[in-house]
Amino acid sequence: MAASAACRTAGAAGSTSAVALQRRRLDRIGIQLYTVRAQMRADMSGTIAQIAALGYKDVEFAGYFGRTSAQVRDLLAANGLKSPSTHIGFDAMKTDWDKSYDDALTIGQEFITVPSPPNGTASTVAAWQRVADDFNAAGEKAKARGLTLGYHNHYTEFAAI
Repeated sequence: MAASAACRTAGAAGSTSAVALQRRRLDRIGIQLYTVRAQMRADMSGTIAQIAALGYKDVEFAGYFGRTSAQVRDLLAANGLKSPSTHIGFDAMKTDWDKSYDDALTIGQEFITVPSPPNGTASTVAAWQRVADDFNAAGEKAKARGLTLGYHNHYTEFAAI
C-alpha cells in the first residue's frame, strides 16, 4: 500500500494504483553484481559483457575482483555500462578512506553502500552508538568528496538489545 501511495500523483486522483504505476517508467535498469559474484570471479570481463548484452545499463559492484578502478571504469565504458553505486565493507573502507573514495570517483560512482555492520559489532547499545559515530564520520568524509554513504541493513539490525 505504501508503494502504491508513493507512486500516485496529484493528477492520478481517482485512478487505480495499477494505472498510476504504469505511468511511471524506469529509464534505466541495473543489477547488483553480488548476484553473479561467482561468474564475476571466474570471468569478470565476460560477465560484464553478458550483462550489457542482456540490456542492463547500470551495475552495482560488490568488489572489484583484483582490478584497479581505472580498469573497472574502462571495462564499463567498453560495454556501455555505468556504475552509480558500490558495496564496500566498512572495515575495508575505513582502512583507507581516500582510496575507497578515489576508486568510487574514478569509476563514476555517486553512492557507497556499506552492506553489513563493521566486524566486531557487539550486541550492545554502546557498540551500536560507536558504529553510528563511525558512520557519521564516514558520511562527512564521503560528502566532502561529493559522494553519498548509505547502509544496506539486514534483519539482524532490528534485534532487541
